[in-house]
Amino acid sequence: MRNLISALALIFLVGCTIQGDVLDVSNGKEFGGLTDYEKSQFAWAAIDVALPSDTAQAISRWELYVHLRLFRCDDPEDDYPAPAHLKTGLLTHQMLENVGEPVTLTFFVPQHVIEREKFECAALDAAGYWPVSMRSETVRLPVLTFSDFR
Repeated sequence: MRNLISALALIFLVGCTIQGDVLDVSNGKEFGGLTDYEKSQFAWAAIDVALPSDTAQAISRWELYVHLRLFRCDDPEDDYPAPAHLKTGLLTHQMLENVGEPVTLTFFVPQHVIEREKFECAALDAAGYWPVSMRSETVRLPVLTFSDFR
């Protein structure tokens, strides 16, 4: 019991990063998470990221805010954080409570960001109020398809 309490105290003092798993990364086809204003400003790509249920449950349990960090594979520190959407709105950890099957999150990126920065890699990144964060392995982005609503 003393060891368990010591381990929990250590987590809360220094924090920890848990592994988030990604099943698949693909071009998304739904843009319902973008506002009309956002659609009027830029051409956008939607990136769908499939997560196993245990990763989704960890996001919910630890109340994490999720981003897909886009970056050049040789420079992961220079990134663009695209926030997660589920169906037609920004993801909240409550949306993932009691998930029993894989979940697909959608992330949006404006075309000018990809053209300027030449991002080709991504990693799921999540953090919250607890001293726990989540990071996935680096994945290659598919060739992105942009939709221009203007």
